[in-house]
Amino acid sequence: MDIKKFSNPQKFLLPLVVCLILLVLASLLGDYVSSRFPLSKQALVEGLLGSHPPSVFNVKDFGTVGDGITNDAPAINTLLSSISAGDSIYFPNGRYRLGQNLFPPSDSTVFGESDAAVLLPDADASAPVNHPIWIKGKNNVVVHDLQIDCQDPTIAARAAVMLTDGSSFVTIQNMYIRRCGQYAIGAGDNQKSPPYFGGLHGIQILNNRIDMTGVTYPTAIGIEVLPKGSGPYNSNPGIIVADNSVIADAASNGIKVNNQSGARITGNYVTSRGVSGSVSAINLGTSENSVISGNTVIGGISGIVVSGAIGNVPNGARNHNIILNDNIINNSSYAGIWSPDGFDGLTIHQNAILSSGTGGSGIRLNPASSNGHNFTNLIIDLNSIKGFALGIYIPEIAGLNAPGAIIRQNAITSPYALAIQASGPDIQVLQNNIIKTGTSGLQITGTRATASNNSITDSNTRGVAGQAGLIFLSGDNSLINGNVVLNSVDGPGKMDWGVVLNKTCNENLTGNSFINMRQGEVRHLNQPAECPL
Repeated sequence: MDIKKFSNPQKFLLPLVVCLILLVLASLLGDYVSSRFPLSKQALVEGLLGSHPPSVFNVKDFGTVGDGITNDAPAINTLLSSISAGDSIYFPNGRYRLGQNLFPPSDSTVFGESDAAVLLPDADASAPVNHPIWIKGKNNVVVHDLQIDCQDPTIAARAAVMLTDGSSFVTIQNMYIRRCGQYAIGAGDNQKSPPYFGGLHGIQILNNRIDMTGVTYPTAIGIEVLPKGSGPYNSNPGIIVADNSVIADAASNGIKVNNQSGARITGNYVTSRGVSGSVSAINLGTSENSVISGNTVIGGISGIVVSGAIGNVPNGARNHNIILNDNIINNSSYAGIWSPDGFDGLTIHQNAILSSGTGGSGIRLNPASSNGHNFTNLIIDLNSIKGFALGIYIPEIAGLNAPGAIIRQNAITSPYALAIQASGPDIQVLQNNIIKTGTSGLQITGTRATASNNSITDSNTRGVAGQAGLIFLSGDNSLINGNVVLNSVDGPGKMDWGVVLNKTCNENLTGNSFINMRQGEVRHLNQPAECPL
């Protein structure tokens, strides 16, 4: 081998120098491109030309000012219409005036710098900004960490965030929404009649702060989700409404959802303007397999309402398999928990229900004469109820009632009248602790009732004549055993009778203790001729 061929270093240096020059030029070109095209714009151009990894775009890089004066909506909507699936737009600190609605696309995220990023829809009733953020027929959208200030709570038909046209799998989280005249967050269907868009599946409304103070629209609602469709329970999976704070003020409802399968309304805090404020703090309508749990409700006419067919739900649809548990309900004037419609499968468990007044009911369940529904598979247990006129009230309406209801282990203190009044065959009232009722302890209307191991202490504090610890009306074949009815010596109780049996046959009284009754232990009224004593 001729070593001299490879011994000239200049032959190697020249290609090396050329490579170094090319690398320097490439670096300079990259710096030039970066300076002319910031990352967000460059990413946008790439998105318009082809696919790219998800990007975050700062709205201030795209013509927004954020001074509260300039109309930033056109620039924002231009950006929203240009981004690709998976992209996000970001609002840094600022006040962004909106002269028109914003329309996020599917598979996008809209977020900001928490409360410091404020969207300001024009405070003008004629302005075309009825829904500052309008998710219209889109899916997989996330909106979080923004403040929306509608500025004038008297402007009707304005919702801060609105979902329509079948939008599904949308999350609204960590928002602060105030002074919006109709809804803070609303979801519904633009169609007034069939065929409906349907949808509204998998909606999540989480950890938002909502202030409806000052609203004047008569049906204003903090959060409403009202899907429509061909059958009941159209939202499946059902909505999750969790950990929100809602100042309902005089809005008709704090939270209202309907037509759900598997809804979860949990951990929310809802306040109203005194006892004459919202019609209800939380209202769940015509749903199945749903839970209302761990909420705190203060004020209003009714705390939690579980209602039947409301809003484009087919006739005959009814609630079933609903659980209300571990809620705290204070100072609702009409009812702490109320259902105006009968349905199948309701458990009311371990709620704390308090009223400082002498009216209304802790729990009031009305069978639905409008659709012929009883309450079936009803369990009311381990609740603490204080105040009201009636602790638990289940009247009979048009022959409808609560057959087979189980009312057990509730603590009921100081109702102005009865602790428990229930109607229906086969009702079981078991192991309840009743203290200081204004009149009687419990009253059951219906055959084959069971009242067992209840404790009724110092009742009839108002001294109404003829009152009893237990009253049975038309209670044929009833079992009354192991109950204790006590007037404490020198206590407030003025109970006349241990048990009053009115129009009953074949009752079985065993093992009861009636202590210090003013008149006697057992009283029979209107004894049927076929059942002589």
